[in-house]
Amino acid sequence: MLRVLAQSPGKLLTTRTLLRQVWGPGHDGASYLLHVSVSQLRRKIEGNPAQPRYLVTVHGAGYRLLAPDTPAVCSAALVD
Repeated sequence: MLRVLAQSPGKLLTTRTLLRQVWGPGHDGASYLLHVSVSQLRRKIEGNPAQPRYLVTVHGAGYRLLAPDTPAVCSAALVD
């Protein structure tokens, strides 16, 4: 999952896109896999996983991986 996100830095990747690219087309409805994996990944890369700066959620849409030098902003403002 980190590889897929890192290939599109700063770009919004929808839940559906991530599920298909990481687990394959048969997992479109398995968003719990994604949520658990995001949580585990945040524990590894974030200083404070409860307030992520790099792997941000765009509520109702998906996730973005931000570069360390990207200013911290509200994830709602990151929607395309």
